[in-house]
This record gives sequence, structure tokens and C-alpha cells, in this order.
Amino acid sequence: MRDAREPAIDVVVAEDAIERLAAYADAEGWGEALVVMDLNTQEAVGSRVVDGLRGAGVTVREWVFPVRTGLIASDIEVHGVRSRVRHDEGLVAVGSGVITDIVRYAAHLEDRDFVSVPTAASMDGYASSVAA
Repeated sequence: MRDAREPAIDVVVAEDAIERLAAYADAEGWGEALVVMDLNTQEAVGSRVVDGLRGAGVTVREWVFPVRTGLIASDIEVHGVRSRVRHDEGLVAVGSGVITDIVRYAAHLEDRDFVSVPTAASMDGYASSVAA
């Protein structure tokens, strides 16, 4: 049985997962969303996520880490995400372990939920309740 203090974790594995994210954003009443990614994940699927959310009427702000390699989950990156989070908006991590950990910890510190759009099947922490 899930502890009532823990957020529900829904996992969607489907060809239309990005479209489902847009429908989820609409159902949750997101007027705005912050989408966090790096240059690689922006090219891989981040632009589709942004376009899908905008198509659902969500105002999207993008935070793109300007690197292709070497990103680490440090306090500096977490602070960068936290400083961009606004009240009552969706928070989306597009990427693999490092980006997900950065956004997960920022969301935890802000006492918010977030959505992870994974880009690497080898990463096992997408549905985890902790950040490395």
C-alpha cells in the first residue's frame, strides 16, 4: 500500500506517450510548464514534447543545459532549475539519469511533482522516489 505522503507514480510506455503527456497537462490544468533538457535530449524528443504541450494550449518555458556531455547533478544545476520553477506550472524533465535527478531533487525541494520523459532505456531510476 502506498504511503499517502508519497506521490502517485504513473508510468506510460506507448508510441503516443508524448501526446498523452499533452492530454495529461490539459487534464491537470497546466497553464504553463517548465521543460528541462540538454542539447541532446532537445534534439531527440524535447522539441516534440514542447510542441505537444503548446498544442494543448500550455505556455512552455524551456531550460536547456548548453552541453552535450559532462552534465552533472550538482547543487548549481539544481538551483538553476529551482530558480526557474513557478507556482502552479507543470515541471517536465526530458532526458536520462542526470537530468531526471536534477529535476527530481529540485521538485522535491519545491514540494512539487514532476513528469519525466526518459530518453535512455538503460536508466533505471525513472520511477524511483530518490535522486542519486
